[in-house]
Amino acid sequence: MARLSNPGGKRAANPLKTLKRLFGYYSCCRVPFTLAVLCVVVYSIAVIWASYLLEPTVALLEKQDIVPEKVYAEYLAVLMLMAAMYVLAVITNYIMARLMLTCSARILYRMRVEMFEHMERMPVRFYDAHTHGELMSYYTNDVEAVREMLHHGIAQMLISSISLVGIIAMMLKLSLVLCAFIAVMGVCVYLTLRIVGGKSRKNFRAQQKSVAQVNGYIEEMIVGQKVVKAFNHEEATLERFDEINEELRVVSTRASFYAKIIGPVMNNLSHIFYAIITTAGVLMLTAGSALMAFLQYIRQFADRISQISQQFSSIMLALAGAERVFEMIDSPVEVDEGDVTLVNASIA
Repeated sequence: MARLSNPGGKRAANPLKTLKRLFGYYSCCRVPFTLAVLCVVVYSIAVIWASYLLEPTVALLEKQDIVPEKVYAEYLAVLMLMAAMYVLAVITNYIMARLMLTCSARILYRMRVEMFEHMERMPVRFYDAHTHGELMSYYTNDVEAVREMLHHGIAQMLISSISLVGIIAMMLKLSLVLCAFIAVMGVCVYLTLRIVGGKSRKNFRAQQKSVAQVNGYIEEMIVGQKVVKAFNHEEATLERFDEINEELRVVSTRASFYAKIIGPVMNNLSHIFYAIITTAGVLMLTAGSALMAFLQYIRQFADRISQISQQFSSIMLALAGAERVFEMIDSPVEVDEGDVTLVNASIA
């Protein structure tokens, strides 16, 4: 006799739990992932330090009471150090990309194997309730969405997060007063992501489900095309396809709208606060070198926020795909206990 069991754990109920569970797959590639994180840290420090060198560079140009030869030597030394930082950033960024590619390949392999092994133990009624196209959608659309995030999204999130911490620290060092405007900008960014992100995630989740339905329906109708023609069922088949295809169009449009609107909003916020901080710095008679360095950090701060917003759609899509995969992995399996029960059977 067979019974149902659920050994996979809890279902992914929210994006944070899904992301945490997804990070658990990095246990199969601890060494390359650790090296990739170290490369991200070095890259972020190099870029931040190169920007900070802008302040002493401008300060040297402002000095009037130093021998020109000495100023030129110091100026050249600062420029060489700045160039070295950017070269280091390029090298570490390349190494990080290769390491993350290795990690994503291993994780997706492990995820596919885990799904396939779990599906082999699923009860028959699971396959009766899902078409072949819906089942294949787990291995194609959902896993492909996760791949995009593992290869690009995670790396960009790490770079942006570490860089934001370093940028804020350097801005605090330059001017505490001007950092108050950055705090207001941070609150605006958080509220925008929180409001738009919830709607975007819900629609991406519906999009992945609709894609699976469309794939399953197309596969079923193509395989059974002879039966459809034999019973003159073409019109009904087309009407049903138009219905589910329209549903996919609606949820895909909504998901893309909420995801793509974040970028322009972030860019406009950065431009507004850039103008405000520039005006405030001039009115407060902030030193020219410090103000220029601070404005450079504002640009970097806005760039990091923009990078996060650009990855937002792929991250939401990946989390929606990962939730579907985890729900399938956590679904009850059929455990064979070795017993045979005869129901309403008689021996003649």
